[in-house]
Amino acid sequence: MSELLHFEFRRLFRRVSFYVCTGIVILSSVFIMFFIYSVSIVAGGYAKSPDFILQTIFPISNLPTFVIIFISIFGCEDYAKGTAKTIFSLGYPRWKIFTAKFITSSTASTIMYGVLLLLTILLSNNSDTKVDTNYLLGPYENTDPFYLIVLQQFTSILAINTFIFLISEIVSKTGISIIIGIFAPGIILGFVSFFCSMMNSMFFNDAEESVFTSINSFFTMYWLSSSNSMVYLLSQFSDSYDRVFAIIVNLFYVMIFGALSLLCVTKKEIK
Repeated sequence: MSELLHFEFRRLFRRVSFYVCTGIVILSSVFIMFFIYSVSIVAGGYAKSPDFILQTIFPISNLPTFVIIFISIFGCEDYAKGTAKTIFSLGYPRWKIFTAKFITSSTASTIMYGVLLLLTILLSNNSDTKVDTNYLLGPYENTDPFYLIVLQQFTSILAINTFIFLISEIVSKTGISIIIGIFAPGIILGFVSFFCSMMNSMFFNDAEESVFTSINSFFTMYWLSSSNSMVYLLSQFSDSYDRVFAIIVNLFYVMIFGALSLLCVTKKEIK
């Protein structure tokens, strides 16, 4: 296992695509931060609390999209270059090959998020002061610990990472994986919403009490999409319970998508 991990990490840190994606995240994050500051100054406020900055910058920095792009490249490269057959023929159990590659991809996503988090801490005043941001994102008053926000965002990135890892193993084509990763989750969310609305109109007089309304609310709040609906709803969570539940759901996604990825790797025929 140590040899496989060393091999995958060496390839990771030699990939130009990894540094390009991380660099774009850094540049876009810095630009967005200074834009937020400029708008807040013009509007008469100064939004520098780290929790506000992190919740603002995370969704609009396109970090989830760059994770999708890089993990698609990372996951499909061996199939595209024909080296997957060579790796599988070395005699290592497939589950070890999967584990090494999955740990490496998760590390890459963690580094990307860690860079964003570090920038947030460095460019904020680390203040818990609540600021008036009605001009920017609507009323904002966060009472949740900063670490809880970080955990929720981090686990959502891991969930996206694992989902794209699964897609890459299934399709084995970089371009197709990127397209599916960006559009499919949003399409699934739209389909669930449409289906639940249709079921409510057909079978329930009081839609607010139906199981389909609950399903639709769950997917709207906790399903991941290319824009990651969880990310955009961070500031709308009413209390810490919602954030903790989102963390649990994210970890559930990691386990489910991870198990399906492992099954795909062990059953896949390499041509």
